[in-house]
Formats: sequence, C-alpha cells, structure tokens
Amino acid sequence: MASQCGSFENPPLTQNLPSSKNIKAILLTMARPPRNLLRQAFRSFLDSFKPRISKPELMGEDRLGNQYFEAKPTSTSNRVKPHRYYLPASGEEDFHQELPSEWEAWLRGRRKLPPSPQELDKNYAIMLMKKENAKKLEAERKGSKLLDAPTSKPKGFDSYPQYGSEFEDIPGRKIDPNTKNSK
Repeated sequence: MASQCGSFENPPLTQNLPSSKNIKAILLTMARPPRNLLRQAFRSFLDSFKPRISKPELMGEDRLGNQYFEAKPTSTSNRVKPHRYYLPASGEEDFHQELPSEWEAWLRGRRKLPPSPQELDKNYAIMLMKKENAKKLEAERKGSKLLDAPTSKPKGFDSYPQYGSEFEDIPGRKIDPNTKNSK
C-alpha cells in the first residue's frame, strides 16, 4: 500500500542541521544583551511620576460662550469614565454660572453624547416661546380682577383657628365666647 500512495521517506538528519559556523551566527543574532533589572526598576520608578493625561478634546460650545471638553482616561488610569469639564466664557471659575440643561446633563454623565447644535437651537426656541407665553399670561392676569383684590391675612392671635362653644378650655369648664382667653 505504501508503494501505491508514494513514498514518504524521511531525509537524513544531517541534511537539516546547520553547520557549526551557522549555529554561532544564529545564536549571536538571536541573543540579547543581558537585562539590567536595576536600570529597569529605576526607569519604571521615574516613569511613575510622569503625568499620563490624555489631551482634552473640545466637544462643543454653548450660546454663553462656555467651552466643553472631554479627556479620555489613559490605559494606566483607574478611571473608567472620561473626565468632562467646561471653561467659562468670562475666564473666571464661576461655579454658580447657569448652564444649559443639555450641557449640564452631558457634564454629569447622564447622557453619553454631547448635545448637537440642532438640539440646542430647538431647545432655545422652546425656551423663548415659554418666556413669551409667560409674559402674555401675566399681562392677562393683571388685566383681570384676580390680582387686583388684595387678600389680607390675619396676624398674631387672630391667625389661629377659633372654635365655638362646643369645646372646653379646661376639662369641665366651657369656653366663654365673650373673652378671648378664658380661665
């Protein structure tokens, strides 16, 4: 059967082995210089002090002129989420400045993608429409008599509820309706 399929003879082992000159050349090209563990440890120690901060990317700008940035976490960082922040238009760090709600949601991580300019324009138009409607409604209410009638609220002792004679001031003695304090 072996003769029908062809002969698969193994070549002699001496044919595949390189000569002793070739072995030295192969070993010299493959060999590396010995590792200096002290140098590697020192370099790793120095590299640990270098900040590994990725360059922040400008993600957008709002109508107030604030610029919004995102810095991706580095591979050596423990941080999973990207670092998001904004620079105020005034240049001062004003943390009480009012921000558009879309950008605030993006900064706090409640949305993955920053708001698009079309979305910002649409929401700005809605905000202006609501302000106009509020002014119209306020003018309409001022024209009616709802706001014209001042309501006076009682002050002091009279602001407390007054009960009739069906209750007792002290157990066993009825409240005298002629006096405010009955004893």
